[in-house]
Amino acid sequence: RSVDFGVVTNVTQNHLEEHDDFAHYTDTKRKLLRLQRPQCASVVNLDDPVSSHFVSDAPDRLLCFTTRGEEALAGHDGAFVRDGQICLRVDGRVFADLVALDALRLPGPHNWQNVMAAILVTGAFLGGPDKRSLGEARWASLGRAAADFGGVPGRLEWVRDLADLDFYYDIEATTPEATMRAVEAFPGRPVVLIGGGHNKGLSYAEWGRCVAQHEASVCLLPGDATPLMVDALHAERVEPEMCADLEQAMSWALEQAPQESVVILSPGAKGFYNDHIRGKSSFYRLAKRLRAAQRRVG
Repeated sequence: RSVDFGVVTNVTQNHLEEHDDFAHYTDTKRKLLRLQRPQCASVVNLDDPVSSHFVSDAPDRLLCFTTRGEEALAGHDGAFVRDGQICLRVDGRVFADLVALDALRLPGPHNWQNVMAAILVTGAFLGGPDKRSLGEARWASLGRAAADFGGVPGRLEWVRDLADLDFYYDIEATTPEATMRAVEAFPGRPVVLIGGGHNKGLSYAEWGRCVAQHEASVCLLPGDATPLMVDALHAERVEPEMCADLEQAMSWALEQAPQESVVILSPGAKGFYNDHIRGKSSFYRLAKRLRAAQRRVG
């Protein structure tokens, strides 16, 4: 038995230590939709190259989302982005300009996708088992709720600004792909990335290319995945800074980062919290302490 409302945001290489291979992991995720009953609702990301193939698994009510415009829905009901606005097409009706992307407090295209998924699954829930269509006022209220939502702790969470730098805490990013989404969330701004940790059997080649493409500066802390990260960066002719602990890394970021930079703690591997934060100064306390020191100097 599966769930009444199934949402697939993406399928990336993760948890491979728990599965035979990526194909087995993908098939396990597909069962979320395959095992649903006919009256259930499925919400699928069409931008993801793997989950986009899951549409054939939906037993009944299928809702899709994409950042690429209404045409990319390929005839399905769902959410799309048009002219910087999240819009909907449901039961033959288009609900335009539900919420502006720049009104969202969550940065990055991956968070736009998350917002669209949340709006769709909430709408399906409110519609009930008889799949009632929501009116414009109800959809608009969901758009306002999305604009008010500030995110959850540890997922690209804005912590504070220090000396014209914005610090983000993304401790839940324990895969290369998750950290790539964080780096891609700030186009046009210099990025300083703090990472490191323990390997989950994943490749860091794409991670290295993403970091190099965005010209991010990188500071790495110890862990058995860290040498793999260093190799991936060297392949792209990027030289990371190596730091012994988080306080040293954050101090380095504060000293080296150009103005208007974004400093992101996004490990890209597991175990960072246990190794470098648990029982020590947290990211929040270090940011507060650095800000106090900066004010004294100023």
